[in-house]
Amino acid sequence: MWGWLFDSLVAFDLPYNQAPSLHIALSIIVGAFYWTRFPRIRLPLLLWQSLIALSVLTTYQHHFIDMPTGALLGWLVLWAIPQHGVSSFRRPFGTQGCLNTSKASFCEAKTNAADFRKAKTSPATRSRKIKIAMLYLAGAVLSALPALFGGVWLWMLWVSVSLSVVAFAYLTGNAAVFQKQADGRLSAAATVLLLPYLVGVRLNMAYWLYGKAKTARVRDDVWIGSISGVAEIQHCGGVFGKKTASAALKMLARYSTLLRFLPCIYHFLPQKSASQAKSPQPLAISDGLPAVLDVCAEYPCPRYRGAYRTLPLLDMVAPSENDLMQAASLLEALRRQHSKVLTCCTLGYGRSAAVVLTWLLVYGGCRDLAQATAELKQVRPQMVLPPETAKAVEAAAGYLKNFGADQKENP
Repeated sequence: MWGWLFDSLVAFDLPYNQAPSLHIALSIIVGAFYWTRFPRIRLPLLLWQSLIALSVLTTYQHHFIDMPTGALLGWLVLWAIPQHGVSSFRRPFGTQGCLNTSKASFCEAKTNAADFRKAKTSPATRSRKIKIAMLYLAGAVLSALPALFGGVWLWMLWVSVSLSVVAFAYLTGNAAVFQKQADGRLSAAATVLLLPYLVGVRLNMAYWLYGKAKTARVRDDVWIGSISGVAEIQHCGGVFGKKTASAALKMLARYSTLLRFLPCIYHFLPQKSASQAKSPQPLAISDGLPAVLDVCAEYPCPRYRGAYRTLPLLDMVAPSENDLMQAASLLEALRRQHSKVLTCCTLGYGRSAAVVLTWLLVYGGCRDLAQATAELKQVRPQMVLPPETAKAVEAAAGYLKNFGADQKENP
């Protein structure tokens, strides 16, 4: 066994097979280790790792393709075995079926209802996840075909890998594959691997939200919207629902859009505390920022100075009853602690709508799903509620109501 493993390692270093470059892969893995542990020497560390990477091109047997493939190998290792948080091959759930909240790594959900029942996936939802996974997998295969022509087409392998990771997320039904952290960002490894996909998500958001309000008021203290609206409410001092902005804000939005096309930049920018951060005038940040409940798994949230919680859910599939119970309870907890709460997903039409509907049924005084849906459609007419999601909402709301009644009877 050990002999076979060492023979496989030697095969990486044969004169006729230098891709992927182990120097590149190891420089990324080792560099990431020291990057997080020694922040004061990051510049020398970056120069050192850059010299190692450039040295690959000075080796006779190496070719340029060895560098990106080596980088791919390194980032895949960091993605599969992250330094912090949950591995993409493990679900962040405990024995009760609810999210572990002792370690706020890729998601954080602190609620009072601690004994939620074990999450179950219906056959229809499972079938839909597999169909979506197969579509992304087909896209990955088609994206890899141009690489057969060589040259610049080899970069299409990056797109193929990105779509393969998304397919894996849906095939396993595991939102932790996207590795969304407690601060709303994806891990550096997930960001690099998913970058082509993230660009596609950003373009999709721009298309569907063009000319529309990114946020909408459901109640005075409960709002719904797109994750792209978080930056707007922050730079507008907590003002919701703006379709247009000042010239300065428009310019800021353009630059932030360009940065989001390369979200890996965020991982190399120095972090500032809320007290140190300064906002350009006249876009002063209000102290009364609303809380944000982010249920988007696949896209990073802009840096936010207000209260922020994330409960990542997969897009285009019905959330489980367990997910909705935790999200609705967390929404209510945030509402009690803060003046306003924004529940957001990619567009603000699907996952966030399911969470708000559950909240309306349990805490908002709506007598049935039809009344809750009618109220939400008045402010968010684009919302979608597939039959499977509607069943999950009603089941989650019913369980939470019974749970609350039991708590009153047996305090």
